[in-house]
Formats: sequence, structure tokens, C-alpha cells
Amino acid sequence: WSQESERALLNGLNACHAVVEKSPGQYRPQGMCIYRYNLCRCFSRMFEHCSVAHAEGEDLKATRLALVQATGAVLKTGLGLIGIRTLEKM
Repeated sequence: WSQESERALLNGLNACHAVVEKSPGQYRPQGMCIYRYNLCRCFSRMFEHCSVAHAEGEDLKATRLALVQATGAVLKTGLGLIGIRTLEKM
């Protein structure tokens, strides 16, 4: 499960640019919302199956942490594009 969920999340992150480019031209802003929702689902699966804090080795830990940070950045940017401000901390 861990490799599959990590791969799915990475593929979801890679799709971001295409979704952002395509949505305005198609006059379908909901495409960006659907993309963000699906990305959150991929992240949730990855987080459920792959421990960041207890990863086997520092390299794997750093890679998973980078996935978490990239997901946060993509979600924050995407929400900003549709006019939703995000909190820095909770």
C-alpha cells in the first residue's frame, strides 16, 4: 500500500499544472475544486499508510516530508486561485 499511495499522490501533484492551465480555458473552475478534493483523498491515503515520522531511514523520511510539504503548497496555491485564503497555522 505504501508505494502505491505515494505514487498516486506524486501523480496527483504532477497533474496540477495541467489542471490550472485547462480550467480557465474551458470555463470550468469546478475542475480545480474537483482536482483539489481528489488530491486531498490521495494525501489522506498516503498519510494513513505511510508514516513520515517513523519511516525506515532518513532518506525515506525526507522524501515523505517533501511529499507532505509539496501537497500543502499545491493546495494553498490552488485555493488562492479560487479566492480562498488559508491559515499558516492552526
